[in-house]
Amino acid sequence: MNLNWILSPLTMYGAMAAGWIALLYLAISCRVDMARERKNRDGETETLRETTEALRQTVSQLSTKLSEMATEARERVVPLAADTPGLAINLNKRWEALRMFRHGADPHTVSGALGMPVAEVALLQTVHGIIAEQTNEGGRPAAKAVAYSYQPARSSQAVSSRREYSPEA
Repeated sequence: MNLNWILSPLTMYGAMAAGWIALLYLAISCRVDMARERKNRDGETETLRETTEALRQTVSQLSTKLSEMATEARERVVPLAADTPGLAINLNKRWEALRMFRHGADPHTVSGALGMPVAEVALLQTVHGIIAEQTNEGGRPAAKAVAYSYQPARSSQAVSSRREYSPEA
């Protein structure tokens, strides 16, 4: 077996050239593959940006709708006067309004002076008038207009266990 050809410089240079060509082919193909992947990635990134922007706009629209719906819901809910102390009428304001009524003020004047709604002032005046009609001067509720008195029964029988109660005029 003759192995002299291995030691020949031409063979060595040929093998080195083949190795360099293979290395060059691998480097170029790697670069081409990387460029292709970069192009695909850039396209996907752009698509992702567009999708993200569309989602942001949708979320913004939904957030606006939600805040509008929450505002409408808050407007529809009427808080109870007992739950909100700022909305309940103050007793001092009631007494002041009644004092102003006794001095001859009208509901609009009282409303403006005390910062109360006109309807509330009118209601207060009406309720006070009704209560004043039902009470006597002593401040106690008045008895019924008809008073009852005891009168013995008038009959032909001398002894009667029956007694009559009749209204006094």
